[in-house]
Amino acid sequence: MLIVMVSIPVVRAGTEEARQVFPQNDTAGYLPVDVISIDPSIKESSPWYQFLILSPEGKENQFNDVGLAIDFLSPDDPQRDVLKAELRGKMKDIWDKYPVVFDTKPGGPGYPA
Repeated sequence: MLIVMVSIPVVRAGTEEARQVFPQNDTAGYLPVDVISIDPSIKESSPWYQFLILSPEGKENQFNDVGLAIDFLSPDDPQRDVLKAELRGKMKDIWDKYPVVFDTKPGGPGYPA
């Protein structure tokens, strides 16, 4: 009985007909996405170039990740908060020195045609 109960859903899986989406006239449910163009010289200059192209939300997540890492690695360090503030300032200095421009245009890359 158990084998039959398990095998029926497995047999039916994937039997639905695939729907083709027509981007020319069907944009419902699509959200614009960011398409990032990166100068090849930036990629060649550092294996950590992804750090430079974070969105504001990504930067905040990076701050949080660094803070959590410091908390985990140095739970008893009395200078923990000082270190976090120092690293946060240095990260912000790097992002200010190498700004990234985010530009999303309807009908441009990242949007359906």
